[in-house]
Amino acid sequence: MNKVCYYSNGGGGENMHKKLFSLILSALMFGQYQVFSYNDVIDIKVNGEYIYTDSEIVIENGVSLAPIRWVSNALGAKSVNWYPGYKTAGIDMGNKNIFIDINNDIAYINSIPHTFNADSRIINDRTYIPVRLVSELLGAKVHWDSYYKNIEINEFSITPKRLMA
Repeated sequence: MNKVCYYSNGGGGENMHKKLFSLILSALMFGQYQVFSYNDVIDIKVNGEYIYTDSEIVIENGVSLAPIRWVSNALGAKSVNWYPGYKTAGIDMGNKNIFIDINNDIAYINSIPHTFNADSRIINDRTYIPVRLVSELLGAKVHWDSYYKNIEINEFSITPKRLMA
């Protein structure tokens, strides 16, 4: 049997309830602002210029995942294709062809397998890939700026493209 004890300070119980209500309301409001904080937005920069996507960057277990088309196009891909029968995404870079199987941690560059630190996956009908994977396979360097929450991709030979939705 559960017992509930009420403590009274001589009729001040109402005041305690108001304080408790205010405390809970403040906690809820503070939590709401933290969820929508500007600092929670993760941006990608290629050679110092931001690229804009129509989907958010996701971090899972310390690995940044981004929509394959946006990252690949920003790094100069000629085309990005989806092969539904194989559940595979393909990136044509001209001199390199990259194939990435969904829910797998292996990518094939010109038929040579490369293992990476996370699976590619489908999130909200988008193919998400580890940002470092594609960037480094294409010869770029990747840096995480924890202060500004930016993923910085740098390679002097890669020129970012302006992307239109």
